[in-house]
Amino acid sequence: MILKLDSNEYILSHFGMSGSWRISKDKIKEKHTHLLLEGTDKSNSKIFIGYVDPRRFGFMHFTDKAGVDDYIKKHLGATSCQGAFGNAMNNVFYPGTSLRLLGM
Repeated sequence: MILKLDSNEYILSHFGMSGSWRISKDKIKEKHTHLLLEGTDKSNSKIFIGYVDPRRFGFMHFTDKAGVDDYIKKHLGATSCQGAFGNAMNNVFYPGTSLRLLGM
């Protein structure tokens, strides 16, 4: 998963075998939450996105746009989300969402 932060930095996330993201209107306090982001949705309501991984098999990289492009070329290759279909898919989940890093 690729998340773009307000700072124009990106988070590259791989879930591993047990990792997942939680999205909530309330602060996520679940055990094994290793990263918590706070943001706003299109209606300017506060949202929280937390990365939960009890077994710690997942990973995250903080990078810039060039790092994202490089990672995709080296590790992911071509997908069905490229071209016209990919452009339509770019804003499927929480379009207009604003995020900032709260803590790790």
